[in-house]
Amino acid sequence: MLLIWDDLKEYMKKKPKLKSKDFREPKFEEFFNLLDDDTFKMKIRIWNSIVGKINAVNTRFQSQQMEIQDLKLEIHNCIWEIARLFIANQHLPQQIVEFNSNDWNPDNNSTTSKYNSSQQFIHNLFTYLDSSLYELEHSGVLLKDEMTKIFQPYLCKIFNLFLYYLPYKEEIIGHLDFVNVSPGIEIKVEEFNEKFKIVPKEKISFMTQELAKLTKNPNLGWAKSISKGSTLYLYDLLRNTFKKEDLKFIPRIFEIAHVLPTSSAGVEQSFSTLKLVRNVLRSNLKEETTQGLILIAQEFSDEGFSVTDKMVDLYKTFKKFQADKAKIRVILKKKDQVQMIEETKSNQNPEEVTTTEATLPQTPNPKKKRAQDELIRSTKQLKRSESIEGSDFDEINESEDEDGSEGQEEDEDDYDEGEDDETEDEDQDI
Repeated sequence: MLLIWDDLKEYMKKKPKLKSKDFREPKFEEFFNLLDDDTFKMKIRIWNSIVGKINAVNTRFQSQQMEIQDLKLEIHNCIWEIARLFIANQHLPQQIVEFNSNDWNPDNNSTTSKYNSSQQFIHNLFTYLDSSLYELEHSGVLLKDEMTKIFQPYLCKIFNLFLYYLPYKEEIIGHLDFVNVSPGIEIKVEEFNEKFKIVPKEKISFMTQELAKLTKNPNLGWAKSISKGSTLYLYDLLRNTFKKEDLKFIPRIFEIAHVLPTSSAGVEQSFSTLKLVRNVLRSNLKEETTQGLILIAQEFSDEGFSVTDKMVDLYKTFKKFQADKAKIRVILKKKDQVQMIEETKSNQNPEEVTTTEATLPQTPNPKKKRAQDELIRSTKQLKRSESIEGSDFDEINESEDEDGSEGQEEDEDDYDEGEDDETEDEDQDI
């Protein structure tokens, strides 16, 4: 609205003819008077700057890029940025844990006595909040007093809500920065382990020895310079410098620390992304496809994501491998069926079969005829599949040379020539 303020003001001066039934002349005049009021516009600008500051803090907390060691710093910055706007310097404590939400109720007279003066409050708004408020900085005393009377209690309410909801006094928040692998992290790791019961008490001494090895690693400085502030990357670099048996307990502690969510925004954003990915037109997506699309949408939303030719080729290779795998599964199933039929036939007593066939009238049995036909077809498909199976695996693994593939083609030709003779023998056996 601030962007179109002047244009809207000029438009309302022309008194456009509105045909709405709810339109009333006094209401129009009231709205136009507000647009023409510079004090009202200044209120909107200050309010917009405060809301923008809160939204910026909210964006940092909801960012997927924020790691666990940054949580303490972000909470402290959030509280300090609001507190220094309206609280006098002499009432700001040395440590943020000294703030108490009960002491900052805007309705108490003791709270108002800790406010900045109107001159200092407007100066802080211009310095720390929005530099475009230079008009307010150089305005008269009456306007400054009016803005101070409105927005100091408003900021105090926001500050009180921050103190109530943000866990700035939680000890575990202060111990999470041990993932930076700085000297003296032994106490923080022990407190973290005591909270989550990761390493048993009888093995804490071994955990302390592993911490000493980790902090005294000669590659620590190099790893920190390469990781560029990412503790996940830092931990991966340091872990690769040790043997697997040297670190048994520390990896578990670091992994649990890194999977702790900084906020619940990630879960809420996942549901919002799922609604966009799996909509009415794409309601039959497989679970693997849905997970892949959500991962792309979350991890690459800021920097963009492009599908390369290499990715397409890998996808086609994977799909072909899955299809060949399904084909082989069907072939093996048919092979098992043929073996089961042959075993059933071999288990019968030949004398009993001969006696039974001699005593029974020689009338054609449709079920027996169908079984014989099915056995002949299964045998043919099995022999074809055995030749196809070798060629399919050769295409997937790409491990056969040209001479081997040519020999395979010759074998398939020989098989096709003798296929009819083998079928006749099978008919006689049956």
